[in-house]
Amino acid sequence: MPINRDPLCSYFDGMFAREELSPGLLGDLEAARFLEAAAYHEAGHAVLSYVFRRGLTKITLTWERRENGKHWEHIYSGKTYLSKAAIATINRKIHRFVRNGQYAAKASFFLVYPDLIISAAGPAAERKFCLAIGCPIRTLGSSADDHQMIDRIGKIFTGIEGDSYDICDRAWYHAQEMLEDTVIWNTVHQLAAQLTDMLEEEDAWTDPGPGILTVTMPGPRARAIIRRNGVGPGFMV
Repeated sequence: MPINRDPLCSYFDGMFAREELSPGLLGDLEAARFLEAAAYHEAGHAVLSYVFRRGLTKITLTWERRENGKHWEHIYSGKTYLSKAAIATINRKIHRFVRNGQYAAKASFFLVYPDLIISAAGPAAERKFCLAIGCPIRTLGSSADDHQMIDRIGKIFTGIEGDSYDICDRAWYHAQEMLEDTVIWNTVHQLAAQLTDMLEEEDAWTDPGPGILTVTMPGPRARAIIRRNGVGPGFMV
């Protein structure tokens, strides 16, 4: 299936893209690009989680190196950790709406809708970066957890806020539009650059064998970077 390279695309085209790699693509330069793509993915999650007041406790970025015949496979992944207290507060509000009954479903939806945008922001930021540098777009593999969460919430609220795909598509477009803001995107760029630098600085492998290397950016440092670039809780909301 052809890859949609428009700046803004549908949920399906953006979340399930799997562009084929050219033979021998994962040389040192290409591997570095995929590392950056993973960093942009996590930075997208992190910046919008801070905007939507979900807290931000830490970000991890992992580089796994595997031997595959005569070649090395470089696999990059990451995780953005939100505040447990913030999530617990949202869950309490949802339970209260459910107990009260009236308008429960709609009220609950508006509480969790930002979480759909935050989930979509990771792959949307990764896609935007890949488009900018001409890197293959492979969000299908890198965003499995994200689209599972978006799909799950979309199905829960089907019939209340439209059908499941409409809900997913709305959140995806909202995430893309927020990342088009110059201040937001510059903040994602700065955070991703620092995440990438951390992993490259910590590359302490001395033997050429396989291994896994993970770096962690503490929440206070990540939040300071975001604030320093002009983004705070409630920005654009």
